[in-house]
Amino acid sequence: MKNILFMVSSALAFLCLSSPLTYGGNGGAQNNPPSEGIRERRISIKGMRYLDTSEIYGALGVKTASWFEFWKKKKYGIAEALIPSIGDTLRGFLDSKGYYDAVYSVKNTRDEIEITIDEKTPVTVSDINISSDFPIKEYIVLIKRRSV
Repeated sequence: MKNILFMVSSALAFLCLSSPLTYGGNGGAQNNPPSEGIRERRISIKGMRYLDTSEIYGALGVKTASWFEFWKKKKYGIAEALIPSIGDTLRGFLDSKGYYDAVYSVKNTRDEIEITIDEKTPVTVSDINISSDFPIKEYIVLIKRRSV
């Protein structure tokens, strides 16, 4: 009984001690504690059909509450210093996923930033032809994936 009580109290102590140190849930810039003096604005992303919003939040450096604060309403905030680079970051992210024709708009108000994305159709590679004078067939492995 002592061992179980010790394990439970150790786990609770770990959670309590680590909670102010973790600020964010998916790694990268999200796991930094909020710095004093850095202002943040709320951010929301709408209009997507295929992409996951959590990927875009991660690419933009948006901060969220920790995963173990499940009782809190999810709030997404972005540092004001990152706001001027939202357009370039978003274009690079969409291009890296194959959405070259995607159209997006960034509405910047005093309290909130609202991003609307129309993904259009992603660019996919349907056929690859490789020709060589050397026997390289055994070195080329192609995996066919289903289309979106």
